[in-house]
Amino acid sequence: YLFSAGGPDLSVNMWRVEPAFESVRPSHSAGSPHKQLDSLSAGSMDGDLPKMASSLEMQPFFSLLEGGEGGDLHNDIVDYFYYCQLRHIGEDTMDPRDLNGLIPLEEIPSLVRAIGYYPSEDEVVNMMNEVRYRNFVRTGQTEQFINLEDFIKLYINHRPVLPLDKQSIAAAFQEISNSLGMEDRVSWGSLCQLLQGEGEAMTPQDLDSFLLALIGSDSGSIQPDAAYNAPLFAEQILGFEPEEEGFVEQ
Repeated sequence: YLFSAGGPDLSVNMWRVEPAFESVRPSHSAGSPHKQLDSLSAGSMDGDLPKMASSLEMQPFFSLLEGGEGGDLHNDIVDYFYYCQLRHIGEDTMDPRDLNGLIPLEEIPSLVRAIGYYPSEDEVVNMMNEVRYRNFVRTGQTEQFINLEDFIKLYINHRPVLPLDKQSIAAAFQEISNSLGMEDRVSWGSLCQLLQGEGEAMTPQDLDSFLLALIGSDSGSIQPDAAYNAPLFAEQILGFEPEEEGFVEQ
């Protein structure tokens, strides 16, 4: 994108530039423009240039992924996106699958959580609505699906700048303990009441399913008077390993 600013109207303009098309514009150098243009048949003009433009457009976003394009995070996103397509059309089938490169918007929460970003329910709604209504003013229609490139853009624009760390967990526990009139430890019974009664409240069934995924058993396996501070909760419930500078997810 190219930005221009200034003038009596005090406006800022954003211009979309297509570098791929600029690369084949005729120039005054001998021979080179003709060789470039002759090498682009009608078929490649229809197929290759959009792909080139799309690839160039994604480069700034790939650079913001840990490891860049082809890195571990990018490969995980591609794998999980592919699995979301399979889950949408049905996993238990022997028929050939027609994958169109799209997933329903309802798969977005599972996909971002699979790659380590855990948005609140309000944040999930905002992300889905951003995609659902992005063309509504122009077309009057809502979007029901998202492709891989648009998902990567959405993920990068919404994920937190800094990952969950020791200080964040400690600050949350300090806030909870202060509200309950406790010191640095909070009983499991008090935590359950807060999780099921405050904010985006969980149902008992939700809490049991989350604990089953985290520690392999439900809330009934934890004594109500068991007390946790931030490091214990991160290690024993969330599955983080404590280190000198923070927690590392297992």
